[in-house]
Amino acid sequence: MAEKNPVVENKTINNITSVLYAFVVIMLFMGIAGEVALYFVSAYTRFGFDFYLPRFIRSIESIVLFVIFAYGLYNQILDKLTPKIIGIILTSYFAVYVLMNGIVDIFGGNYQITDFISGEESKAVLMSFLMNVALYILCISIIPGILGGLASYSFFIRGKNSKKWELMIIISAALRILDTIITFIKRFKVEKFYTANSSTATLGEAVGNVNEIIAGFMLGIAFTALIIYQTYTLYRKRRMAMDLSNEEQLVEATVQ
Repeated sequence: MAEKNPVVENKTINNITSVLYAFVVIMLFMGIAGEVALYFVSAYTRFGFDFYLPRFIRSIESIVLFVIFAYGLYNQILDKLTPKIIGIILTSYFAVYVLMNGIVDIFGGNYQITDFISGEESKAVLMSFLMNVALYILCISIIPGILGGLASYSFFIRGKNSKKWELMIIISAALRILDTIITFIKRFKVEKFYTANSSTATLGEAVGNVNEIIAGFMLGIAFTALIIYQTYTLYRKRRMAMDLSNEEQLVEATVQ
């Protein structure tokens, strides 16, 4: 019954979960709509390929995540959000997160790998780039994402109720929070410096950028809140089911 029923069965918590899924879907849709609007006002044509590539990759990520979490919202509304469905959502989410963040950080970061291929950067900058890849991309983004995806598949889809899988998912989600906070701080500092020092900065541009930064931060927190709560709830339900089954077997053995 723990595997066939929805993970969250408490009515109040179920409503909160529905709101979180709806919030994620709405925020993703708004991000996609914003990118489409930028395309139609020729922003990408005006600012060139370096501006376009990272945002284009983010747009693909948002579209895929929109489909994934819309599927989750649909099942949540129908009260059919079983462990396997959640497993499909979370495994897909971690896979997209690893793939897209790796591409953006390597090809669209401050130090782009294409610069080193063309020999335009010095050895010192190359070492800085490699350290950034090792410490940030691998340790905070890619490796936790891979472990989170494997743990989600084992815990939710395969039904392996081991404490290690639960902890692995929660740790991956916690590192996702750390990544969200680091990204928020870095982007906010860049925006503050640009707004304060650039002669071409405008109030409208600052408002739009700040809103985008805050929206990305809130979206990252909403993702991790869903992951951690659903993982903890399912683990607790399975433990209760196992304890109840053991008690029933003990009673049957005593009667016999």
